[in-house]
Amino acid sequence: MSLFSADNLSINFGGIKAVDGVTFDVAKGEVFTIIGPNGAGKTTIFNLMSRIYEPSGGKLVFDGRDITNVAPHRIAALGIARTFQNLELFDSSTVLENLLLGRHVHRRTNLVENFLFLPKARRAEIEDRRAAEEVIDLFGLAPHAETPIGSLSYGLRKIVELARALCIRPRLLMLDEPSSGLGAEETETMARWIGDLRRRMGLAVVMIEHDMSLVNAVSDRVVALNQGRIIAEGSAAAVQNDPEVIRAYLGG
Repeated sequence: MSLFSADNLSINFGGIKAVDGVTFDVAKGEVFTIIGPNGAGKTTIFNLMSRIYEPSGGKLVFDGRDITNVAPHRIAALGIARTFQNLELFDSSTVLENLLLGRHVHRRTNLVENFLFLPKARRAEIEDRRAAEEVIDLFGLAPHAETPIGSLSYGLRKIVELARALCIRPRLLMLDEPSSGLGAEETETMARWIGDLRRRMGLAVVMIEHDMSLVNAVSDRVVALNQGRIIAEGSAAAVQNDPEVIRAYLGG
């Protein structure tokens, strides 16, 4: 049984069909990668999955539940976390503070309890801190826990954003170009983390990626998009060697 599925997903922007009848499913513990040239509709699909965009047609299902009309701010609480191509971290806040933001979906305290720091709020604060510190230890970020994000290297900031997503305790992790801006060695490190998280936590991963070394290293299945449609699906090698995929990237 699939953990996530998109059925005949479409969206129009004016007269432009940015995503046109896209269907796919993602199994538990699978790394599923979406590739395609710029403008193919990859990030639009992520925005539909995150409920940032409203689909013109089709259906989204997560863990057997139709989430097509679920409000965007409720998606994380369901167990879906996302990173972004352009880092969405708070540069003036520390690593720990950024990770604690990923815990907000688990808070069950109200404004009064938080403002007066009542026992329930104190217990929640302790639990959030413990969970964030576990993730910090997992990623080896303890030496940087109190360091402002703006003082870290770009590669470390990428890891922090991944760590913050893990603080949500997701079952589905969406990675938007995780190797963007990274060097070869940092990309290898990212590949190891994706593989480790899948093995240790049983996470399903949906990834948008241009770096084929990372795609080849971690992907169970790959789909290629062009002009909002799926043009190939299969193993990384099969998709990359598909004549239609080659034409989409090279033109002609």
